[in-house]
Amino acid sequence: MNRKERLNKLFNDYGDALYRYLSSFRFASDRTYDLVQATFMKAINQDLAKLDNPKAWLFRVGRNLAINELKRSRREQPMEHLPEREDLHAENPLDSLLQNERYQQLAQALEHLNDHERDLLRLQLDHEFSYRELAAIVGKTESATRVAVHRAKQSLREQMEHVIHKPIAPAAPIRRAYQGEES
Repeated sequence: MNRKERLNKLFNDYGDALYRYLSSFRFASDRTYDLVQATFMKAINQDLAKLDNPKAWLFRVGRNLAINELKRSRREQPMEHLPEREDLHAENPLDSLLQNERYQQLAQALEHLNDHERDLLRLQLDHEFSYRELAAIVGKTESATRVAVHRAKQSLREQMEHVIHKPIAPAAPIRRAYQGEES
């Protein structure tokens, strides 16, 4: 596969996911497209065949560009929304109401996490990166990343307990609440 084909495959495979991830930094749509384009411009100058994990490399470059843009613009705004959800409409109106309430509680709890914790959880839950891939993206060791994700989940659990005023069991319910599933 030649260089152009590799770049096209990379864009076709990960362009949309990269856009969704970068949009979670709350940039305007056109700015997000600019960041995706800048990420792929950097990929043009990279020897893609030598990369162990091109997806992780791509997300790391995109993440770094987004962080640099945030620093440049000093737009540290609170998280206004979670990624769009298509499954908020349950058949039963009561189920729909409960799902929406749970989703709003999660959004409120995520507000209280720091940017790094939110970023790790978005990457793991939305994009299903492994710990190794997460480590490559954030530039940490795999073990440090595992600890950071564990602490982010613990912080989220504590925030959810505070928001709904009752204890929450570990990890699985957090993932289900994030994905809008019944607990």
